Amino acid sequence: MDYYIRQCDPLLNACRPIMVRIAQETGCDMLLASMYGSKIMAVHQELAHETGQIAFGRGRPMPLFRGGGSKILLASMTVPQLRKLYGQHSADIAEAGLGATWSEFRKQLLQYRNDGHVISIGELDPNAAGVAVPVPVDDALDPAALVMVTTRTRFNLMEKALLIDIATNAARQIETSMRGQRDPITRGQPHFDDRAETL
Repeated sequence: MDYYIRQCDPLLNACRPIMVRIAQETGCDMLLASMYGSKIMAVHQELAHETGQIAFGRGRPMPLFRGGGSKILLASMTVPQLRKLYGQHSADIAEAGLGATWSEFRKQLLQYRNDGHVISIGELDPNAAGVAVPVPVDDALDPAALVMVTTRTRFNLMEKALLIDIATNAARQIETSMRGQRDPITRGQPHFDDRAETL
């Protein structure tokens, strides 16, 4: 079943060659994360080196409120979804520094959405850092995020704006590749732009 999913999933088919190329060109590990209900899961990874920096690899649930991938995915959720999440996890949200109140939590996620990226340093692994961006997908798929990860030492020496550009362009290339796999007439709007109720 796992092999079948990896071969047939349109998002994985679109992202795999792009993630391989970016990992080789930048020396950063690449992670694709997606949201399943209220859980966030790593669905694919490409390591630039055998000793990669990905703390939560493929198939392992990620913390809801820590790490760039989780935060950029939370920013894709609707207000009713976030209200419910806040009602269930307000203490965890405050502990993660995402806001001591519902208003602060909503404001922080709106900032992530407007920025279009999240930089995370040492949240999931004290020795790792990286940048996460949303992957535009249509309404038939769950929201997804692309994460570039490297060591904190190396990250401190890298140009952050360049990393963000590389990750953002890779996400757009994935979207373009996915569009080519289906009839453009039936293509929906990206999750991050198409919301019944905005933040």
